[in-house]
Amino acid sequence: MLSTVLRRTYLKWQRLRQQCTIAALQEQRSTWLLTFTAQFVDLLALPEIVDLLARWVKFNTRPLSPLEMAEARKVFGNSIPLEHIRIDEFSLLAWMGAWLQNAPQMGVTIFYTINFTRRLKIEAASGDMGWLIHELVHIAQMHHVGSRYIWEALHAQNSAEGYDYGNPRNLLYKNLAAFNREQQGDIVRHYYDYVLYGEAYPLFKQYYQAHYYDEQISDLQKGKL
Repeated sequence: MLSTVLRRTYLKWQRLRQQCTIAALQEQRSTWLLTFTAQFVDLLALPEIVDLLARWVKFNTRPLSPLEMAEARKVFGNSIPLEHIRIDEFSLLAWMGAWLQNAPQMGVTIFYTINFTRRLKIEAASGDMGWLIHELVHIAQMHHVGSRYIWEALHAQNSAEGYDYGNPRNLLYKNLAAFNREQQGDIVRHYYDYVLYGEAYPLFKQYYQAHYYDEQISDLQKGKL
C-alpha cells in the first residue's frame, strides 16, 4: 500500500507541475480553482485514505474477478491498477444516487471503488460487463488525471452533450481528451460491446467499425485522458 501511495504521489506532482503553468491555467479559465483543489486533495493522499477506510467500513466490497480482469485488459491493457480496484454491489451511495435521479440502477465510481445498486451478472460481452467497462473508464480518469474527474463527470452529466458523442464517425481525427468524461466512458464501452464483440450485434457491425475507435483506445491505454 505504501509503495503504491508513493508511486501515485510522484505522478500527482508531475500533474500539478503540468497544470500550474500559465498556459494550462489560461486554458482552464473558470475551472482552474476546482482543478487546483483536486490536485491538492490528491497530493494529501486523501483518495488513498478514503479507499483504505472504505475497505474497513464497507466490508462487503470485493476485488475484480479473474474474468473481469481478463475482459478489462482487452480494453485497458496494463494502464490501470486492476488489482487495487474494489467493487461494492450493494452500495448505499449508489442507491441514494439512483433515488435522487429516479433511475432504476446506477454505478458511481469514487476514486478506486466502483459502487453499484445491484449484483453484476458478469459474462464476456454481457451488458453488465459493458457497464463495468464504462465505470472502469472513471477509474482510468482517476488514475491518470486525478480526482478532478469527479466534478468533470458531474458537469458532463448535466451538459447538453451528456453521454452522447455522436455518430462513431465523429471520433475520426479526434483524441480521447476531446470528449467529456461521460462521453469517454461510453466511447470505450461501445468499443467493448460493438467492436470487440461485434459478432453478437450483426446489425451494428458496419456502424461501429474498429478504425473509428483506434485513436481513442490508443489514448486510453497511454493514459491520455
